[in-house]
Amino acid sequence: MIRKYKNFVYIVAILGFIIMSVGITYSYFMYEKEVVMADLSAGSIGINFVGEKKTITSNNISSSSDGQGKLSAGLDFSIEGVADTEEILYEVELVQTGLTSEQLDHVKIYLTDQNDSEVLGIYTYNELIDSKKNNGKILNQRIIEGNPNGTSKTTTNNYRLRIWLDEASEGLITGNYQFDIYLYAVNIDKEDYHKLTFNSDDNRGTYTFKYIKSGDDYGDFPNITGVIKWMKGEDEVNDLTGFVGIEDITVVAEWPLTGLNVMKKNVITPTNPINFGEISSDTNGKGVYILPGTENDVNPIYYYRGAVTNNNVIFGGFCWLIVRTTETGGTKMIYNGVATGTTENPTCENAVGTARQLASTTRFNSNNTSMSDIGYMYNKRYSYTNDEAITGAYFATEAEYDETNKVYNLKAGTTSTTLDATHHYTCNMTNEFGTCSSIRYYYYNSGSNYNYITLTDGDFIEDALYKMTGNGSSETKAKNASYVLNQNDSALKTLIENWFKENLTNEVDSTKINFQNYLEDTVFCNDRSYQQVGSNTFNLSGWNPNGGSLETDMHFNARTRWNNGNWYSTTHIPTFVCVNDVDKFTVSNDNGNGKLKYPVGLLTVDEMVLAGASGNGYTSNTSYYLYISNNFWSMSPYNFSADNSFEFSVHSNGNIINRNVYGVDGVRPVISLKSGTDFVEGGEGTTTKPYVVKYTS
Repeated sequence: MIRKYKNFVYIVAILGFIIMSVGITYSYFMYEKEVVMADLSAGSIGINFVGEKKTITSNNISSSSDGQGKLSAGLDFSIEGVADTEEILYEVELVQTGLTSEQLDHVKIYLTDQNDSEVLGIYTYNELIDSKKNNGKILNQRIIEGNPNGTSKTTTNNYRLRIWLDEASEGLITGNYQFDIYLYAVNIDKEDYHKLTFNSDDNRGTYTFKYIKSGDDYGDFPNITGVIKWMKGEDEVNDLTGFVGIEDITVVAEWPLTGLNVMKKNVITPTNPINFGEISSDTNGKGVYILPGTENDVNPIYYYRGAVTNNNVIFGGFCWLIVRTTETGGTKMIYNGVATGTTENPTCENAVGTARQLASTTRFNSNNTSMSDIGYMYNKRYSYTNDEAITGAYFATEAEYDETNKVYNLKAGTTSTTLDATHHYTCNMTNEFGTCSSIRYYYYNSGSNYNYITLTDGDFIEDALYKMTGNGSSETKAKNASYVLNQNDSALKTLIENWFKENLTNEVDSTKINFQNYLEDTVFCNDRSYQQVGSNTFNLSGWNPNGGSLETDMHFNARTRWNNGNWYSTTHIPTFVCVNDVDKFTVSNDNGNGKLKYPVGLLTVDEMVLAGASGNGYTSNTSYYLYISNNFWSMSPYNFSADNSFEFSVHSNGNIINRNVYGVDGVRPVISLKSGTDFVEGGEGTTTKPYVVKYTS
């Protein structure tokens, strides 16, 4: 049962009727049994019990059906609030003296306003006390929100309380007894309505209440799937009778062991902003943090950084390291070897090196001479040729395609005998008006020779770029609407998905657990967007037919973030935005391209920087949790040079490097546990006591 406790000034008002006022400061309340007044910079606020002088005694209570009880005269009372800029919160509690618990099972409570509109439905007195919604309170209300101009505003709320005995109480309840009404003025701080602070030593948290009414329940709790308890010392308290001060009761939150809850419990607020341009260290990130800018998201991003030792998880018989949470509250993890130890006491004590990557190494792709080869899945390959142009050949800014004769023509008025930044197209003829069945597009000057790709079937450079990377204008995409992107698996994707099939599904062995049931279909981003140099402006180098340099490489956006102009810093931080839908690798089409066979991929360079790698170049780092003394692949494209594709990789020194996609590196798959996936109790996240995922099937 969820129980909640409020900090309050306790004010007794037995409807006798005693008039009382309460002055509320905007700081912590001190407990007083008498009226509290204070001088406030914003002006005074107060609440009063007002109304007819009556007491609720046994003489005023009779036995009846619920239908008759709801129509009885009832007791009218009013609460008046006066405030200027602040709002007042209050509660009214009904307290009975003189009856046993058995007798109170037959006492019915019903509260309306004085127009008989229901405020609180029918409860027995004991149900009211046990209700996790009310905790014995008949009213939780905000009386006034205050005037922003600072002038005083008075609001009066009118109520009608009906109490009767059910028909089964005949002969059971006799003698004299009474009900008292208590008024609570509730502490509020507009800047901090509620706060949960975590104790890093155990799976508990202390909750300070500042706000009480939210829909049909008390204030919103943090995203914890657990229980809230009132505690006095080590004992849970179910009856608050006699506890009136905040010093008497502690409110604790206990929640299941999950990746998200573990990270929330251990989160650190850094003294100074983390500089992502530099490697992690004791002074530049070591522990769990919230990614700046996501603090107020539905699911803030929590991430591990630096030389942490408490993010070890065993799942599916393998060791994993928690990297971060996802936008949906999942727990993203990177492969860290085969589980060690015993079945009863599994551990993750793999030595640094090949034991922390898959047994098989691989090229990223089986070819490297086309821009397509940066793709986790690749498209049409336009391989380059390096050659001299014919002396005196004509080059054009634009070309045209004759659909009837299936030939290209250099566009009249755009030709030159010089190959330069605006003249890239050629039929390699000295005849200015010559035609060709295929046309060359030159993109790079390698000295005496030039690099070009060959275009056919009416394709121009915009079409070739779209088919290689998925980037293109709306016009280009419309022209190529029938073209299917992401047609072919890279060598790396093939290896990872085969490993996943054999080890984390039951497709090969039907007696095994299908571990993919515990994984979310999160996005793995193969960001092939171009280097952005301004709003909607991209540097396409020699691939830009209208002014592209023939002497620079084609860079992609991940490279822009990582090393162009020292991009990463305290203010320019890693991002998980995947610009193009075609690059969002997922299993389903719901939130991505639907091109994965299984929910597994790789880290991006942004996630590597977040973990502790240098965001400004090639600084080594052997003291963060991703370091394994071997190279291993990322999923982020780096560039296409004059003749080769390059991808980001973590180097054996722990720094980020660019690697030719035809090189051979280690592989560390990445998966993401579904939100709410429990760990077995007792884990600590260390190599000797890792968290172990709890399986339910």
